[in-house]
Amino acid sequence: MHNLFPLVSETANIRGILEIIKESGGVIELSELADEAEIDIDFLMPLVEACDMLGFTDVDESEIKLTALGRKVNPGNMSKILRERLVKLEPFKSAISALTRSHLTTEELVQELSSKGITLDGHAETNFMNMKKLLLRIGVRAKLLEYDSENDTWAVLKQKKPKKKA
Repeated sequence: MHNLFPLVSETANIRGILEIIKESGGVIELSELADEAEIDIDFLMPLVEACDMLGFTDVDESEIKLTALGRKVNPGNMSKILRERLVKLEPFKSAISALTRSHLTTEELVQELSSKGITLDGHAETNFMNMKKLLLRIGVRAKLLEYDSENDTWAVLKQKKPKKKA
């Protein structure tokens, strides 16, 4: 069984959670975080799990604490840091591997991931929808993947190399 990145709504939600923790001095109780973020604990927990998997936070029972990396995250470097971290996490790691070989439709990509035991839901249709949402909301927003909605195809986003100074 793979430890999968949770289905979260947006990278902006992760950034928002980090900002609240920063404003609280780097440590906050989960219940206080839910109050500050004005979100239900059921919605908060996947965000906390995502922050933990990305190495931005450490969770100890009911307390969440920023790591050194979490303290460094800001709106200017969020996409870059997310890209660096997501390539090591499923389903992004396997999606990148599959897409390095060729462009795939959503159906082909989800089937490829499923064949490796990488699923978000046991029901095929729900898994398809949730995997597409996760790849779009996180993989595309983090500028890791690109999606062509016209052809329903996925590719690894080519990163522009910085220009060398003359």
